[in-house]
Amino acid sequence: MLMREAVGYTIREMRTQQQLYGITVASLASVSVAHLSDTERGKKEMSSELLERVASALGVTVGQILARAGVVMTELDHLTGELDRPTVIV
Repeated sequence: MLMREAVGYTIREMRTQQQLYGITVASLASVSVAHLSDTERGKKEMSSELLERVASALGVTVGQILARAGVVMTELDHLTGELDRPTVIV
C-alpha cells in the first residue's frame, strides 16, 4: 500500500465516522469534491497544505491522520506478509 492510499483511506474513515459528507469536508477545506474523492481513493497525492486544511475540516491534527495511516499500513503489511508466507502442512 502506498502512503497516499493509506492517508486517503484514513481521511475517508475519519470523515465517515463523523458522518460528514465529502462535499462538506471539501467545502471546509477549499478543495473540489472530485479532488477530495481522488485523494481519499489514493489516486492523487495530497499536498501538505491540503492535508492541513482537510485535518482542520475534520477537527483532527495532521499528526493524527498520519499516525492512523501508519497503523493502517502496518496492519496491511502484516496481513499481506501472512498471506504471502508459504503454508507448511505437517
